[in-house]
Amino acid sequence: MKAVKRCGAISLIAMLLCVQLSSSTWAAGTENVPNETNTSSESLEGFIDFVSPLYEGGEEFSAYEIKGINGENLKEQMVADTQDLADNGEWEEVREYCRRNLSAIEYTQTGKLLTRARDIAKWGTKTIQRFNVPRVSGYNYSVNTTDVRFKISGTIYYDPNTKVISSVSSTTVTDQSSTNGTVGVVDTYSYHSNYTGTFKAIAHPKWDVYVGSIYQGTMVFDNVEGVLEVSPD
Repeated sequence: MKAVKRCGAISLIAMLLCVQLSSSTWAAGTENVPNETNTSSESLEGFIDFVSPLYEGGEEFSAYEIKGINGENLKEQMVADTQDLADNGEWEEVREYCRRNLSAIEYTQTGKLLTRARDIAKWGTKTIQRFNVPRVSGYNYSVNTTDVRFKISGTIYYDPNTKVISSVSSTTVTDQSSTNGTVGVVDTYSYHSNYTGTFKAIAHPKWDVYVGSIYQGTMVFDNVEGVLEVSPD
């Protein structure tokens, strides 16, 4: 009889320890989540930093491309519709307008310099923000759509006379973020052709999902691909 009581007491203690360990793990937050480099939840401040140059005019304006739900160009209309909101600091309303009316905002920069080999090095970066991206696969988790943003960068080297690309730097993808606080994992591939003189870097983001520090699996979202093209001048 004493052995039965002792065994029951040990089982109860073990159960309590499991509950305590489970609770402390969930309360740990995301400080121990791996792969957090260049990733963050999509804060409103991040959105403001990305879109605010649109309202300042100048050369920055031409670097943006704004696409409607069906891929149409809505840059002038979007800025006209939201200028007063931006001027009044109502950025949450600007973001909601984008979610209702846009599929993507893209910002592209390029530059070039002459190398010692007398080739031209031309670099390009494209930051892509996509809205209401639908989930197509992943664990049974509450997220069905998300906003994502990421930057693709690459450099080509080419002969300025023949316009033939001699080499391409490694493609990088950075500054990944999502409205759902997930940790970004990006699949990328790139290619170039000496015949067409075009380099393309293509990124397919997917997101490893954590709740606290508990891994929930990988989500794959549809229509989130980003393409950077860099061509000789």
